[in-house]
Amino acid sequence: MPASLRILSTLACLALLAGGADAARIELPSRAQERPAIAPFGPGIKLPSITGRSQTPAITTLAPAPASSDTVETLRLVPRPTIALAGEGGWDDGPIILRNAFATLYEAASTAGLAVTGRPFAVFRETDDRGYRFEAMLPVERPVAAGDPRITVSESPGGFALRFVHEGSFDDIDLTYDIIASHLEAEGLEPQDLFIEEFVTGDFIGEAAGAIALEATIYIYVFPQ
Repeated sequence: MPASLRILSTLACLALLAGGADAARIELPSRAQERPAIAPFGPGIKLPSITGRSQTPAITTLAPAPASSDTVETLRLVPRPTIALAGEGGWDDGPIILRNAFATLYEAASTAGLAVTGRPFAVFRETDDRGYRFEAMLPVERPVAAGDPRITVSESPGGFALRFVHEGSFDDIDLTYDIIASHLEAEGLEPQDLFIEEFVTGDFIGEAAGAIALEATIYIYVFPQ
């Protein structure tokens, strides 16, 4: 099971801090029939670089870059217009589903002539031990429909959040979530059932066997109650 999307190391682990084992389980009714599948899109996706681009407007993250990757910051996120693609999956196919969702959003933005203004990110709202639901989002200059019926006009979550930074292998991101859980416990904070993974750098590379490799910098935003 890919470590990056082990939500028992994320919201489930965080929910344990908030209300015990019962609170960690969020029941998800089956809606597989209601959501069209996110089809694979090529063998990999390259995330455009933040710097060195002449494109206007500039591509930025949801909040300015931290001075240090070891710093835990309290930030106020301002909602930004996005195009979004809802999805769901199990833990074993997490990275592949995210890769395909981001690639679909980039393709839709390009086809519709929408200027991309930010990094791609995933908003996780519902999880349990079977899987998760998420919205993949891509910030754009204008909140205009992209033409793909699966893609909606939306906006990024706003409000106060704690930001943590993961650097390195996507497979090791559960270690960062352990740090998050320990920090919340030490500070006596209770998290909402909401968190964001923003992909700042890194490329999803698909292997012949279907595995996904990723070395990345990922900003993780946790929203305390």
